[in-house]
Amino acid sequence: MAASVMPHRLKHNLPVVSHVPPVKREKGEDDSPGGVSQIVSANKGECFPLKKPAGATLRKAGLEDTVYKDNFLVVNGWGKFYLPKVVTMQVIGVVEGISYPCEQLVLMTCEDQQVYAYDEEELHLVASSMKQLRDEGMEYPGSTAY
Repeated sequence: MAASVMPHRLKHNLPVVSHVPPVKREKGEDDSPGGVSQIVSANKGECFPLKKPAGATLRKAGLEDTVYKDNFLVVNGWGKFYLPKVVTMQVIGVVEGISYPCEQLVLMTCEDQQVYAYDEEELHLVASSMKQLRDEGMEYPGSTAY
């Protein structure tokens, strides 16, 4: 007899944001995870070319727009098990237009304001800031991988 799967709620102690007003981002604005969350929400789906690697495009997206939307354990692990210090990761988008060894290359940032890419194997440091990502593109695979 097959076991039935019951939907359940995962408990977490992350803050719940009830309302984030959509805002357009101007250069030089807050790159904190909270500020990034507002930008992603307001500009979701927008694509822009990255200066490097050649042919790469960033599509702004939230976690719910990635292949990991229903995989809490992987998402939770991004901030807990890869970096030396526990952080809260915020998805900023997915990279398209280049080849990589996974289904989807997800970009994210955290409290250190650096930009990371997850490729199902490692977490790569791909840009030192959102500004560097916008101005110079990303380095993938990163010079530092966790």
